[in-house]
This record gives sequence, C-alpha cells and structure tokens, in this order.
Amino acid sequence: MRHLALSFAVIAVATGAARAEPRGFTIGARPVWFVTGGVTTGGTVAVADRGALVGGELGLVRIRDRHVAGVYVDGFYDFGVDAALVTAGPELALIRRSPTMPLALGIDGGGALRFGGDGGLGAAGRVFVTVAGAVSLYGRYVFIDGDADRHAVQVGLTLKFPLAAPFGAGAR
Repeated sequence: MRHLALSFAVIAVATGAARAEPRGFTIGARPVWFVTGGVTTGGTVAVADRGALVGGELGLVRIRDRHVAGVYVDGFYDFGVDAALVTAGPELALIRRSPTMPLALGIDGGGALRFGGDGGLGAAGRVFVTVAGAVSLYGRYVFIDGDADRHAVQVGLTLKFPLAAPFGAGAR
C-alpha cells in the first residue's frame, strides 16, 4: 500500500511540474524576428566618380535555423558623386554557426533612388559577409538611370545591431 501511495505522489508531482511549463512540444528551431539598425561607410571604387560614403541602415529580418530573410533600407551620402542615395529591398543570408566566430554570407538588393546631381531611379545589388553578427563587409553595384554616373561599384563596412529584443514564436 505504501508503494502505491508513493507512486501516486510521484505522479502528482510530475504532472504538476509538467503543467508549470506552458510551452508545448516542438521539433526544430523557433523563428525569431529582429529589428536592426546601424551605420555604414565605404567608398565608390569603380566606374563612377570615386569617393567616400557614409550613412545608416535599418532592417527587419527573420532568423530560423541558419536562414535569414528580411527587408532593408539604407541611405548614404556619396561624396564622389556629391549626392544622397537610398536603396531598399529584400535580403537573404545563410549563417555558418561556429563556437568561435559565427559567419553569415548574404545578398540584398532592390530599388535605388539618387537625390542631387542628375538624380534618378535605379537598382542596387549587394553581396555581404557578416562576422560575429554585427560587422558586415560588402560589395555593391548601383545603376541609376538618367545619371551621368550611371554605374557605381562600392565597397564598405556596416556595423548593425538589434534595436529591440527579438520577437515572434521563438523569442523568450
């Protein structure tokens, strides 16, 4: 009889502990959303008038397992063409997890708008490598229709950090 009472007590404690944990059973990683922002700098190195650039970037990305997908918008002033530019569009990246140094390889691109000078609409595409989740080295091609400096190749560095706590299904 004692063994039966002890068994019931153990079951009652175990089920009480299970009820204290509201999360259900899941398989795989839970996706999270991040709002990111930071500064960008670099330079136009080919095709157009060469010069430095400086600006900022905002993004909204979803991370699941090793995959990143989201949207970005950046704005910068290019001293080579003496004009401000804004680019925006989707971004995709793949994360290589490492205990010593996480690394992400990605692409982004979309529309481009140049203010000042000849101005105009165009497109931009960028390839980037992000180290330790915050420092990105990039190469970008920009085409602005109707501009004397229609084509530009830029290289640069972006420092980008989460602006708020992660949110979504996987955030805790």
